[in-house]
Amino acid sequence: MTKNRKIACLVAAGVVGVGLLLALGAPRPPVDRGFKNANLERARTEAEVVTRLGPPGDYRTRSTIYMSRFNALSTTGRQVVWLDDYASIVVYFQDPEGYKTYWYTGRALPPRVWHERMLDYLRDLLN
Repeated sequence: MTKNRKIACLVAAGVVGVGLLLALGAPRPPVDRGFKNANLERARTEAEVVTRLGPPGDYRTRSTIYMSRFNALSTTGRQVVWLDDYASIVVYFQDPEGYKTYWYTGRALPPRVWHERMLDYLRDLLN
């Protein structure tokens, strides 16, 4: 192989590598709003829950899978959800009084490592 051809191959490999890194994106730092340590046992109304957790919403920086224990027999009322990168909290409130009827916390599974994301990306390209 000539010197020019070697340089061209190295440049092409570098361009492909940089392209893959840009396609996967640089991960943003995870958001921890304190939901994983939240204890809502003493909070009875929606106002008390919002005071402890802040406004409900999705504060995640990446897609996350949560694992939790959930008793579907106990759920009544309106569902309100708080999400961050470490935990999810789901609270059911009775309308119109706004009293808490049931709540549970889900822990986030650890994010997938870079090579698993790379394999998924390559599979998507081939399909």
